[in-house]
Amino acid sequence: MKILLCDENPNYNGGAETYFNRLVHLLQQKQITIKEHLFTSNEAQQFYDFIKTVKLFKPQIIHFNKLVKLTKDQHNELKSLNIPLVLTVHDLFRIP
Repeated sequence: MKILLCDENPNYNGGAETYFNRLVHLLQQKQITIKEHLFTSNEAQQFYDFIKTVKLFKPQIIHFNKLVKLTKDQHNELKSLNIPLVLTVHDLFRIP
């Protein structure tokens, strides 16, 4: 199995990032092929670099560790690749 793990803000080391790092370690122990992709900005070019990574790596699952800010068009393009998407939600707050 090949899993593409995606995260944001690699310079912050909170609970979500600790979870991500532990997940990477666990999957490696299980001998699952993984590739990490870190989003560092919301620029369109970075999304297309991500799509290029997806097409080259050919994962069976894409796992987002946080809500990644994708436009509707970007989300639709990602959906068109027919790869299951998984999202782990951290720090979700209710806004009154």
